[in-house]
Parts: sequence; structure tokens; C-alpha cells
Amino acid sequence: MKRLMVVFMATLCAACLFADGGSDAPAKRGRRKGLPSGGFLKVANDGKVIEVMNDQTLCPAEWIQDFEGMVMKNFGFPVKFVTWDANAPRPDNVAGRILVVAKDGVPALLCAPEELWSQVNVKPLKADNPDEIKFKNRVNKEMLRALGFAMGCGNSSAQPCVMTDITSLKDLDEAARTMGPEASGKTDLNGRLRGCKITQFVSYRRACTEGWAPAPTNDVQRAIWEQANAERSEKPSNPIKIKPGQKPSGK
Repeated sequence: MKRLMVVFMATLCAACLFADGGSDAPAKRGRRKGLPSGGFLKVANDGKVIEVMNDQTLCPAEWIQDFEGMVMKNFGFPVKFVTWDANAPRPDNVAGRILVVAKDGVPALLCAPEELWSQVNVKPLKADNPDEIKFKNRVNKEMLRALGFAMGCGNSSAQPCVMTDITSLKDLDEAARTMGPEASGKTDLNGRLRGCKITQFVSYRRACTEGWAPAPTNDVQRAIWEQANAERSEKPSNPIKIKPGQKPSGK
């Protein structure tokens, strides 16, 4: 019994000492502040793009432009908004196309996967006079579905997922505003197979160090720019080159 009490007291003292040391250590060490990044720049993406053409005014253009953020968040593929000539041949750098229209007598979603395009008709999405939030969610969901079908992804039984079997506006309203693992996996794989590449972002500081940063637009970037120039002044053979959106070869 005495031995158990000795062991218990020794363990308790050790725990107290450990706790005290743990609480004091961060205060003594402190935290080292990192250097400002100057914001982030999008690196030029030489992969294929997802083209979007907005040919309607029933819903705001900003709703259609939200699609770029959804694609970047889910897949990292570049999105390009264009004026699409349906009679012109598809450019070689296009992995998929989405046309947004507002027409009578046309379904909300038409797809031609073999031609790499889908069409979203926003007019049927407003047939029951939904409020603005519901209408916007419908447009966002239908555009995400259009992307999936244009990229060769069919319906998915996995939940939650916007690529579930949808046969009514009620189904669309109840569907998730995102792709599930099965659908997103197929869309991502087919996009890569068609030549899409994930868009990369780097700090303004790194871009200055690598020599491809654009001219500074604020005081923080200006300080980073001047520091990088000063460091490179000893190496005149490799000055900063102002080529926004383009990385030097070999980087």
C-alpha cells in the first residue's frame, strides 16, 4: 500500500511539473511573425478550359459568373466566359462548353456529351415564380449539373449530390448544391483526361522572387517589389520581368 502511495505521489508531481512547463514554454518562445505575402496571383494555366456563354438576361450575369468560383473550388479547372458562335468549330483548348439561355418550350437542361456541351435554360427554373434566393440556387445547381453531363458524368445515386435523378423543380430544390464523391471523381477524371489542369496560385512575394510578377498595386506589394529588385541588383542577368499571368519557361 505504501509503495502504491509513493508511486501515485511521484506521478502527480511529475504531471504538475509537466503542466507547468507546458504552460510557460509558449510564453517564453513566442511566435515569429511571417513576412507579408502581398496577396496571391493566378499562375498561367496552359491546360484546356471550360467555356461558358451567357446568352440571356432573365437572371443577373453575376449569377452565371459565380460558376467560375464553384468550378475552381471543386476542381481547380479554368473557366473562360466567351461569345460562342455555334457554327464555329470548337477550339482545341476547350474541354467542355456550357451555354446559358432563356427560351420558351425548351427543357431546363440539354446535353450533348459527345460534342462536349450542355445547355442550361433558366426560364423553366422561374416557372413557379420562386423568390430570388431559390431562383439563384436553381441556376447554380443546374449549371453544376450541366458541367457534370458535359464532362461525361451521368446521374449518381450517392447522396448528397446535385447529380442525383432530378425530374422536377421540387427535386432540384431538394438536391445538394454540390457534387458527391462519385460524380466529382468522374468529372475530375474526365476533365484531366481531356487536358484540363488544376490552376495554381502563388504569393506575390514568390512571383517577384521567380521574376514574373506584375507591377505592384499597393504599398505592401511595392515594398516586396523593391526588396526583390534590391536582391536581384547583384544579378543583372536575371531581372524581374513584368509579364502578368505568365511564368518563365522552366519554372
